[in-house]
Amino acid sequence: IYYSMKNPCYPEGTVPSPSGIMCLSVNPKKGNLVACGLYDGSVALFDYKEKNANPLIQTVSLKRHGEPVWDLKWMSPDESGRGRFCSISTDGKLRCWTQVSLVCNFMM
Repeated sequence: IYYSMKNPCYPEGTVPSPSGIMCLSVNPKKGNLVACGLYDGSVALFDYKEKNANPLIQTVSLKRHGEPVWDLKWMSPDESGRGRFCSISTDGKLRCWTQVSLVCNFMM
């Protein structure tokens, strides 16, 4: 469940998750897309307009962070118009993801 400042007494939406959600970021251009950073170090992308409770995409164990994700930030779309966001974790890594299949494009 997440809330907005528009109405802090009533939930804006719900995002079911296979692991505890540590942070989330709503896409500023497509408000139905929600990127979530999970306690197990993975990131997941949800479309809360979809009736399906599963994430659209989630990172696989080999590509995820080694520790919980603490923050996410949507970036400008890539050359093909695909959504991108970056995640940071307590493992000290910054990873940037493309919406297509949550491919990690850049890591520091």
